[in-house]
Amino acid sequence: MHKQVLHDNQENKSKNFGFSLLETLIGVTVFIVIAVGVYQTYSAVYVLIGTTKQKIAGIALANEQLEIIRNLPYADVGIVNGVPAGKIPRTQTLTRSGITYSVATTIRNIDDAFDGTIGGTPNDLSPADYKLVQLDVSCSACKKFEPFFIASYVAPRSMELTSNNGAVFVRVFDANGLPVVAANVHIINSQVNPAIDIDETTNNAGEFSLIDVPPGVEAYEITVTKEGYSSEQTYPTTIANPHPVKTNATVIAKQATQVSFSIDKVGSLTISAIDESCNGLSGTGFTLTGAKLIGTEPDTPKYSEVITVGSNGELVLPDMEWGNYTLEPVAGVLGYIRYFADLPINLLSGSEQKEVIVIRADGADPTYSILVDVKDVVTGLIIPNASVVVTKDLLPVTASLGCAPTDRTLYLGLEPAIYHIVVSADGYLPFEGDVEVSNSWQGVNITLAK
Repeated sequence: MHKQVLHDNQENKSKNFGFSLLETLIGVTVFIVIAVGVYQTYSAVYVLIGTTKQKIAGIALANEQLEIIRNLPYADVGIVNGVPAGKIPRTQTLTRSGITYSVATTIRNIDDAFDGTIGGTPNDLSPADYKLVQLDVSCSACKKFEPFFIASYVAPRSMELTSNNGAVFVRVFDANGLPVVAANVHIINSQVNPAIDIDETTNNAGEFSLIDVPPGVEAYEITVTKEGYSSEQTYPTTIANPHPVKTNATVIAKQATQVSFSIDKVGSLTISAIDESCNGLSGTGFTLTGAKLIGTEPDTPKYSEVITVGSNGELVLPDMEWGNYTLEPVAGVLGYIRYFADLPINLLSGSEQKEVIVIRADGADPTYSILVDVKDVVTGLIIPNASVVVTKDLLPVTASLGCAPTDRTLYLGLEPAIYHIVVSADGYLPFEGDVEVSNSWQGVNITLAK
């Protein structure tokens, strides 16, 4: 009996011990969950407090800088080496509450239409009516800090005075005549002291206006760029380029000077040099010249380079500006040259184009050949996977596919005759017609409409 009671007591103790351990594990788990939740809440609140502190300090800094500008004499409200010229640095690095901020200041003269505009009707002889001040504040070392800006107008205390300055209006268009938004405009005038050096961007209309600038003959050098686009600029009159197509801008007192630029997305051009057996001809050199000029008398092309194809007979030219290009063999290249391309080569903006050049050996008998291009009637681009069937006297003519670029069809070894062509492509209306082959090398362009 005593042993049985002892055994039961030991069993009860074991049961009580096991239950206490389970309770402990549950309690620890609950504690960890609560602790993690509290920690996350604390961290979120801490980050929010820190972000709020950074934002408040940044806003206070911006207001402080704006008040400094408002208390300057009106003539001093401007950017060092800018327009309007003044005593304010373009960029500053300032520390407030232990936080380092970057402050970029932009100040522009505003030509308000209430009293006319420069070059308009009526012509405002004092176009700098007031100034727009904008402060852009950023913090690269701050977490979750959103850059912001504040802006304000600053007006003179007295009536405006007649100005002997002028204005520069910059307009930027693409290849289709549409405005280019957010294009970078860099304007330099080294004829004044201190020199003017300005970087700005075009608005939604592709325009940027610089009001109340000092007059000067060919004084303003303007360059327009944009990421992924071609560039265009003005040029000084020099001995090497005595007649620039677009000279540095001249500003006349009380008048507006308008300068237009055309930039668009760059493309790539692949040049492939082959013989009649479709073998790549490595080391062959050509002069590639663009039709756009930066000067005349003599003509000075914007682009003219000597190019040499690689080991496979090809050369890829990236970041090429849209427009027309011609190819000429360099001295020492022998053989009969024929370009399987529409001459001049018309490179479209943002496109990837490939042109084939066939070089025949000296003394080889001329043959008759055609290269068939099937293009979209609207875009002018080659239609991929188009079906081309050529027959002569109802007999099919075999295409020499290996010699032509992708989606272009080359027929070699023909004879002078009339050939029948049938073309079709998914989503396009078919084409059927005749072409007379009368030249040794001949290109055939077929356009399809949807």
